[in-house]
Amino acid sequence: MKKINASVEHDDSAIIKGMIERVKHLVKVEEVAVKKAAAPKAKKAEAAEAAE
Repeated sequence: MKKINASVEHDDSAIIKGMIERVKHLVKVEEVAVKKAAAPKAKKAEAAEAAE
């Protein structure tokens, strides 16, 4: 019976680690999307300053 409990704990740990890796990936994807969305606004601000 102890072997079953140990394997279940190991499986739970692997699942949690997998979920953490997925969340890290999603955060990176979100950061890239935010940077891409902000880039045109920053360029517009620079262009407006240069035009003054």
